[in-house]
Amino acid sequence: MSQHLHVLHCVANSKTISSLLAKNNLMDQFVNILNRKKALSPALLKTALVYFICDADLPLSITKSPASQALLELCNPAVTNILVRRASLTLHLTNIYFCHEESICNYLSTNNINVSLTTDAWTSPNITAYLVVTVHCIDADFKLTSILLGLCQIEGNHLGASLSSQFLTIIQRFNLDQKIICITTDNASVNHCMPLGIESIFPCFCSKDHAVGCMAHTIHLAACDGLKALGSDTGDTPTPVDHNDLNQMAISSLTNSPNGLNLQYNSIIGKISQLASYLHHSPQRREKFITTVNLVYDTDKTTNAKTLLMQVPTRWHSTYKMLNRALDLKDAYNHFCTPKSLASYRLSHLE
Repeated sequence: MSQHLHVLHCVANSKTISSLLAKNNLMDQFVNILNRKKALSPALLKTALVYFICDADLPLSITKSPASQALLELCNPAVTNILVRRASLTLHLTNIYFCHEESICNYLSTNNINVSLTTDAWTSPNITAYLVVTVHCIDADFKLTSILLGLCQIEGNHLGASLSSQFLTIIQRFNLDQKIICITTDNASVNHCMPLGIESIFPCFCSKDHAVGCMAHTIHLAACDGLKALGSDTGDTPTPVDHNDLNQMAISSLTNSPNGLNLQYNSIIGKISQLASYLHHSPQRREKFITTVNLVYDTDKTTNAKTLLMQVPTRWHSTYKMLNRALDLKDAYNHFCTPKSLASYRLSHLE
């Protein structure tokens, strides 16, 4: 972020940052000013707009919107005589950003505290890769504090060396190399290489002892493997059980044992998931299903749900929510799948 502000925008004025730093916590001071109903000024308006735009994740161009200007004038007619240009707002945002960054550095250095870091890398819907680093610490009052330190774009191959370089740039900027207790990442193979790269530069950091896998991600992987073990896909024959197998607690012995019903749990999940996807990708199908729900539950308002939920690959509990919703709408589900064209999604009576 700081590199982006340096390269694409003008460098922050050091005198401006120094004056802002003298005011300690900028956000608290700004809130206090609002509570005191201080008279409107260009500086106060710019600061308010910066915090509003950042907090609501809005583009800077919103300041040029006639509707936003009309709203400000409605709240305070004096705004009409105050002109806030986009370039001026960009510079003010840059100054406030660097001021907050310096304030975080001072907080982490002046307090005798050690820190833990969490980091994650992902690809956004517009196919841009990012790395985020968050610091966690407990202050003298035993208060847990979590602060986002950096969000940087990853360029090139997503190798351990590349992630290590980006990660080290962030922690060195905040002088944290001697304060790290542990680093928590997900269980991607590339994240096993990153702690080794950090260890090669900071010998005091032991990747074996100070690198921790994310427990939530581990549970997610285990739950997904468990879901995969719940039978086989539609059309597969059940796996026979070897009764001489001493491992009677294996998941296969619990799910594939003969039950006289010839049910395959995974085929049930697959049918519901496919129908949910079928509805999701067509507004007409979705409207038709909602109409079916309204007709089936016209006299018995037992549910407020209107459609099926889709599975989310990164959230194992989404499968439970999907099945639970399908159970709530089972009568509408069966009625909707009556046509021959939807027979592949139809569930049997036993299912």
